[in-house]
Amino acid sequence: MGVTDAGALHRVEYLYAAQRQQEITDGHVAVPATFDADHLKAVHAHLFGDVYEWAGQWRTVNMSKNSSTFADYRGELEMRVGEGAKVAASTDWAQLDREGFAQSMGAFYAEVNHAHPFREGNGRATKLLLTQLAERSPYRLDFDRISGSEWNQAAERSSPRGPGWPPEPASLVPIFRGMTIDRDPSPTQSAGSEAARIAGLSHPRSISEQLTARSDPGRNTPAPSPRYGLGSHREAERGGGYER
Repeated sequence: MGVTDAGALHRVEYLYAAQRQQEITDGHVAVPATFDADHLKAVHAHLFGDVYEWAGQWRTVNMSKNSSTFADYRGELEMRVGEGAKVAASTDWAQLDREGFAQSMGAFYAEVNHAHPFREGNGRATKLLLTQLAERSPYRLDFDRISGSEWNQAAERSSPRGPGWPPEPASLVPIFRGMTIDRDPSPTQSAGSEAARIAGLSHPRSISEQLTARSDPGRNTPAPSPRYGLGSHREAERGGGYER
């Protein structure tokens, strides 16, 4: 089956990415949670490998959105992902209070968001990492508590002041503060169930509902069709963007 319409491809992309995300969050696909370049590439490759041949590969073009210019792909991109990994590795997530959690999340996300390492799908891949990172803490993230415009504006304001400068996470801290809630200690809630719920927040609700309606708990999820040809340059052409 081929898709030649950009809008149709966008819907198909979201549907299959959510399906593949479910496989990760349910533990059917093992992706080591190292929060570094390998982790991010592996997540992206699994989410979008059915749609894009370049899934899991760093972009090879520079991108910008509104007043923000994302990291230069010639070295800076890799450096920013590495800085995010340092935040994840050096933080004692289990001991954080609510404010420290919001600050650390903001610092991690500012780096990875400025890296914006892929041509498409940055928001969904990064949010899965955020949800996995939160699982190391006493808290979880409820993305329903903020609007898309709030998220996008805070992300844009976290951009570096200029070339060579680091991102500025201060604008993101109130966003993460507002999304942070205590983790349910109930053993009936699996660690992956919350991450799976997030899959429906980074795309139109109708797609998530369509995925749910098509899912049959008594059967294995059928494998998606092979990659589709349209869209390999879509994000680069439109200048990138922030995804909620």
